[in-house]
Amino acid sequence: MLRSFKEMNHEERKEQEIKKGCSIYLRIAMNYFQVNAIIATLNIQWPYDVQQYLSVFLPIFDFSGQILSYECILLDMQINYKSIYIHTTFSMVLPFLISLYIFIHYIFKKIFIGNAKLERVFVAVMVTHVFTQPMILKQLLENFNCVQIDSETYLASQMDLKCDDSNFQTWVN
Repeated sequence: MLRSFKEMNHEERKEQEIKKGCSIYLRIAMNYFQVNAIIATLNIQWPYDVQQYLSVFLPIFDFSGQILSYECILLDMQINYKSIYIHTTFSMVLPFLISLYIFIHYIFKKIFIGNAKLERVFVAVMVTHVFTQPMILKQLLENFNCVQIDSETYLASQMDLKCDDSNFQTWVN
């Protein structure tokens, strides 16, 4: 049975305040790490000390990207493709697919077992989005990383795409 904040004793109130504070600090820390990881992947000529500091945050991108990598699966199935459009679309849809799976799992658990907790669904969805956000941002930023070779500009991650091509410009915009 839920009790109001006034009905709780001092120790229970203090414990609940600590939990709220930890939740806030955890969100601030996650945002801090994500922002630094995003800044670290930008193609900017930072001073050496700043580069060293930001390089600490690069494994955040690598970790989520490697765990959620689908390229190995497609190569095992002998599906050979190299399209930034497919990568970007899949990266954008993946968190929603994982969230849909979590929700379906909750429904089945609620129907067949009867003891599913909706709070866990919300937590799992939030963790999914926090975990996949660096991978999504990295993929989106790769769409803008062009290099100039002679008089042409090409996408750095896929050199067969010209950045000034109308199809590419339509996709990016």
